[in-house]
Amino acid sequence: MRSRLLKLVVAPFVLPHELGHAVPAVLTGLPANITLLPDWEGSQQPLGQFNADLDPSTPLWVIRATALAPIPLFVGLAALLRLTVPPTGPVAISAVFLCSCWAAPSGGDLAIARKPTQARTAGEFLAATTTREVLISDIATVAICILVAVVVLA
Repeated sequence: MRSRLLKLVVAPFVLPHELGHAVPAVLTGLPANITLLPDWEGSQQPLGQFNADLDPSTPLWVIRATALAPIPLFVGLAALLRLTVPPTGPVAISAVFLCSCWAAPSGGDLAIARKPTQARTAGEFLAATTTREVLISDIATVAICILVAVVVLA
């Protein structure tokens, strides 16, 4: 019961980001698999995980594009919302919050984008994450929040 309730709480914040990974994967023929609150062995528990089977013939650009897809997808969504939502009020603030949250890359996303060969060798969207990638992820998240705020509110 607790796990189901927790999944319902995290789904609106996590599922769109994971679906953002699925878009290029499915368009290039990779079978997408999304898990909320996956079992994880590591120092940080992810709230969601996108995965797909990779074989040795999977192009590296597909792996990179899939790993980074939520960034342009949700920054682009913010730009489209700017055309339809007045840049003031609760709807605009909600758009900034949600698009920023959904676009933000994790350390794992950046690790896969930086080391697609490692993911391809593992046969799935998995690569060792370094402290540097986590730090870059944090910096990218702040930059994306600022960018989305400027796009929606300016």
